[in-house]
Amino acid sequence: MAEFNKPQELCFDGDVITNFRTFRDEVEIYFIASETNKKSNDVQVARLLNLLGSEGRKVYNSLQFKGKRNVQNILDAIEEAIVPERNEVIEHFKFFKRVQKANERFDHWLRDLKQLIRSCEFGEVEDKILRTQIVLGVYNKDVQEKLLRADHCLTKTIKFIQAYEAGVHHSKEVQAQPAVEEVSLNAISFKSRADKGEQAKINKTREVGKYTGKPQFINNCYNCGQHHEINKCPAYGKRCIHCNRLNHFRKCCRLYKGQAKNTNDISCEFPSEADVQCLVVDSVSQSITKQNNSWFKEIILNEEKMVKFKIDSGSEINTLPISCVKLLEVPIAKSTFNLRAYGGFQIHPLGIVTLKCSYGGKKISAKFVVVSNDCIPILGLGTSQELGIIFLVNEIELRSKETFVLQNKSLFTGLGCFPDKYSIKLIPGCQPVRNPARRVPMKLREKLKTSLNELVSKNVIAPVDEPAEWVSNLVLVQKSDNSLRICLDPTELNKCIIRENYSIPTLEDITPQLSGKKYFCLFDLKEGFYHITLDEESSRLCTFSTMFGNFRFLRLPFGLSVGPELFMKLNQKYFGDIEGVSIYFDDILAAADSIAELDRIVHEIVDRAKKYNIKFNPNKLKYYVEEVKFIGFKFNKDGMSPDADRVKAIRDLKAPANKTELQRVIGFINYLRSFIPDFSEHISPLRKLLKEGIEFKWTEMQEAALNKLKEIISNNTILANFNPNLPVVVECDASKDAIGFALFQNLKPVCYGSRSLTETEQNWAQIEKEYLSIVYAFEKMHNYLFGHNDIVVNNDHSPLVTIHKKTFDQIKNNRLKRLKLKLVNYKFKLQYKAGKKLYTADLLSRNVVGPILNEPECRDVIHTLTCGELMMSQEKANRFTAETAQDECLKLVMSYYQRGWPTKNVILSYKNGELTHCYNLRNQLTVEDNLVFFNNRLVVPRTLRQVVLQCLHETHLGCQKTKAKARQLVYWPAINSDIENLINTCYTCQRFSKNNLREPLHCHDIPNIPFNKVGVDIAEYAGENFLVLVDYFSRWIEVERIKNKTSAEVIEKLKTIFARWGIPSTVVGDNNPFGSFEFIEFSQQWGFDVINSSPHYPQSNGLAEKSVGITKKMLQKCKFDKKDFQLALLNYRNSPISKLDVSPANLLQSRELRTKLPIVRKQLSPKFCDDQHPKMLEHQRKQKLHYDKCSRVKERVFGIGEKILTKQNGVWVKAEVVRVLDHPRSYLLKDNRGKIYRRNVSFMKKWKGEEVREDENERAEEE
Repeated sequence: MAEFNKPQELCFDGDVITNFRTFRDEVEIYFIASETNKKSNDVQVARLLNLLGSEGRKVYNSLQFKGKRNVQNILDAIEEAIVPERNEVIEHFKFFKRVQKANERFDHWLRDLKQLIRSCEFGEVEDKILRTQIVLGVYNKDVQEKLLRADHCLTKTIKFIQAYEAGVHHSKEVQAQPAVEEVSLNAISFKSRADKGEQAKINKTREVGKYTGKPQFINNCYNCGQHHEINKCPAYGKRCIHCNRLNHFRKCCRLYKGQAKNTNDISCEFPSEADVQCLVVDSVSQSITKQNNSWFKEIILNEEKMVKFKIDSGSEINTLPISCVKLLEVPIAKSTFNLRAYGGFQIHPLGIVTLKCSYGGKKISAKFVVVSNDCIPILGLGTSQELGIIFLVNEIELRSKETFVLQNKSLFTGLGCFPDKYSIKLIPGCQPVRNPARRVPMKLREKLKTSLNELVSKNVIAPVDEPAEWVSNLVLVQKSDNSLRICLDPTELNKCIIRENYSIPTLEDITPQLSGKKYFCLFDLKEGFYHITLDEESSRLCTFSTMFGNFRFLRLPFGLSVGPELFMKLNQKYFGDIEGVSIYFDDILAAADSIAELDRIVHEIVDRAKKYNIKFNPNKLKYYVEEVKFIGFKFNKDGMSPDADRVKAIRDLKAPANKTELQRVIGFINYLRSFIPDFSEHISPLRKLLKEGIEFKWTEMQEAALNKLKEIISNNTILANFNPNLPVVVECDASKDAIGFALFQNLKPVCYGSRSLTETEQNWAQIEKEYLSIVYAFEKMHNYLFGHNDIVVNNDHSPLVTIHKKTFDQIKNNRLKRLKLKLVNYKFKLQYKAGKKLYTADLLSRNVVGPILNEPECRDVIHTLTCGELMMSQEKANRFTAETAQDECLKLVMSYYQRGWPTKNVILSYKNGELTHCYNLRNQLTVEDNLVFFNNRLVVPRTLRQVVLQCLHETHLGCQKTKAKARQLVYWPAINSDIENLINTCYTCQRFSKNNLREPLHCHDIPNIPFNKVGVDIAEYAGENFLVLVDYFSRWIEVERIKNKTSAEVIEKLKTIFARWGIPSTVVGDNNPFGSFEFIEFSQQWGFDVINSSPHYPQSNGLAEKSVGITKKMLQKCKFDKKDFQLALLNYRNSPISKLDVSPANLLQSRELRTKLPIVRKQLSPKFCDDQHPKMLEHQRKQKLHYDKCSRVKERVFGIGEKILTKQNGVWVKAEVVRVLDHPRSYLLKDNRGKIYRRNVSFMKKWKGEEVREDENERAEEE
């Protein structure tokens, strides 16, 4: 036992709670380590009492225990006795009050926070609250500001602060070093091991001829560029990595200098480990303790660690200390080279890592050489350029742009505004569209409110209090700095706007003005469209809805189709008359022969801008330059030349590697054959390789022929100059690795473009790559395409045509939304064109030499606000993702979405009905976060459909409501059929379903003689009962007061009536009392038949029911008016029947009855009415025809033994048909309790307990 450290005795001084919890933890560890927990209970209790100490045992002795004592019981009892009752509010207060102190290590503070939060009992949200307290309580405000910019989880927040703290620590170590000479990786050259032998021989030769006199020095050596002793040049014996010759470095290479175009043309390629074994550091710089902080930048690595790097434009590699790499927890690849500094000093790399770097919104992947901890993190030239820290300067400014901007600060700050107000003209008769307010994600609501208030303060938008005819959708763009840009989706409004027909200047119009000019200034308007103010009516057309109310744009919003021409028109109005100024949309170019003349023009532009409150963009200002790019051409003192970017993609075409690639090249060239002289002669060497039986072998002859064709196609005589007044055709295409486009006018090429896809873009779905190719074309050719009204874009991906026509809220894929937003300022028609006919773009997208750097990436996040959002927990989302990946159909759908859909024959070969159905819907299917969506509806995998159905029907909504709910959220083939089956077989829904629709009217036979068929019923009024009898032929009503409803009394009254008018053949009545044994016996004795109506279905004795109503009305009126009821009954019997013009008295007694009214004697004479029966039948026929118009069901028929539902007490219950009765539509039923009763078919419906599901693949319908 001595080998284990025993716990200290329980201490009752200080924080008793913490002391006891520490003691309990130590006891549990000790018991396990010493195997005490395996001993008997008595031994465990004894050792615990021994460890408690004297004070602890006093507490123990004061306690009372029920039952057997063990270690856990004792510890729980002691804790309850000594630990005071915890106050939750106080515990929360202690936790939130604990913030990081000055100079306190983060790890120590984090440990205290975790200890305090244990007493707070926050439950599932504990991690989020701890994260929040760390962000709000961290001492360093710079760290706090960076954490508030992004919504990190707890783990990333902790790692971020640890990395920052480690970086500060390393920086202090570096700055604390005395001023010594350290190696700086300012210029790296490469040397292979094969050269080591040669170098050794050279060194040996130099030692033999060593000079022993006073050393002499040479400055700016032309072999190494340094200061050193004569005959001790560090470049001696070294091989230049540019020309491969000895005794000089690349920076002093004559051939290299001859090829260099500017001082920034530096190679930044990382050496291949297979070829390079030694990296030589050729120059050294002295590190001083006081460093310039402007050359240090904080870079975020792998989106979690912030490291301060020294920016070294002379270094071609990046270095990172091993301590930082360990914090990042990334694998280190082996390296086969060394770093060697001048003088023989060597740095031994520990390996290479590839990391994601983030700076200023840009994200790239870069390689880092891992070095020991005593080296500063260094960021080389190549990575610094990619991150936008270092920029190449290709244009020499004759005057300081910064000085000009400072002197005219008012022109470059704030929001400009033209003096004019613009009125939007609509097509007559167009129908306004009002879109409802959409829900905004919770995390964006405050940002949206702030952005709206900011735009209101800038006088860009204004609140709308009254109703508006036009209300457009709102689109939120979350930029890389997490701020929001508010945009309008004017898709519907653009369809109704009358465009401005303003002439756009052509190249022929602009060229004469710029001919021979030497000096240029180019101005670009800042937030150009916001310069245009809308009049009141036009402003109301640009209304949009938000959860904070409606707002309208006071300035011209981005995306309106009228914007480009209007902008050109106003720019021309205010600057077009200045001599030496050329205008193309938002670009204002000043050109002059001399500096003095340019001074005058710029002064005039500045005066006009100040006068009319027009603002310029300082970032796009080209100030006093000798060469400028304008409308796709370069202009300088030598004249005009095409922009090299127009043909760069053609000049960079690589040689085909096989016949397939050669066919693609020839197809493209053949497309331009009408513009190529001697086409057959030039193409002949290439076509030879396509002949059957000829082996593909690319020789110098083919290479020369291809280069000649590339030169011809790139020649200005082939390329057409862009004309804004002619239609434009843009062909775009994307392959798995690259994208390309070509712009044509009158079938002649204007420009080409292509680039490789980044590693991230290569993982995009094919439809996203195709859309990216269109965005790339429009961004590259903005000067040509902006404001053009007649543009056709051809692409070989047919689903993209459908996607492009949708509004933002109809597109689920966020990346497609971002791409669509970039095209909102252009008007074009996207149409499908087969890939085999898309010669140029197809070739350019598959034939790219290398990546094109510094291309803009789509990082903005688009939030389209929709009526309904699909929200689910992370657990459910993971389940959907997993099941989708396992679903046979959806797995293929995601694969085809990524790579492109095959032909229909391939789909049919799977013999999968669902897959065929998805193929028909492929234009509406998208994939987002490994889930498949049909428009905005989640496509549910087969295994989860029953779960989703139960969720849809959880509250037992009706069929139509459930379908409508499903149409908002989910989809799968035959979903409507599945919903119908579910609801039809749901017992709860059937139990509380609606009444049956009424069946066609079944009429009683009308007798042709009086009192042959009568109907009887009992009426209740004012607490009295009346027996009512009516004759089916004459409509004669008899009313007898009865004391009760017993059969005996009813029979006595009927005997009196029958004695007066005779015994009828048939009596129709309900079941009580006319279905009783006494009444049946009475009918047999008196010789008439009894027909009983179905229970709870009085309509089957409708005439009697109607007579009861007439009787009760007469009783009610007579009582109120204190009239004689019998007199009222007499007048009714003597009044003509509707549609017959004869009274019941006429039909029953063939005479009129005398009343209190005066009457001619002749009218009292008997008169036969034997012609009324046909009229009765005709009237009955018309009544049935009218009634049956509202009857939409056929007569229901049930068989003996059939399971049915019957209505009882307002609900439907299960029953079984026992017998079909002779009476129409009547059945004997038996319920679950064995009770037998009679029911009419109106109270019966089929039981659908067993699901009858049709084949879903045959019933799958396109919605």
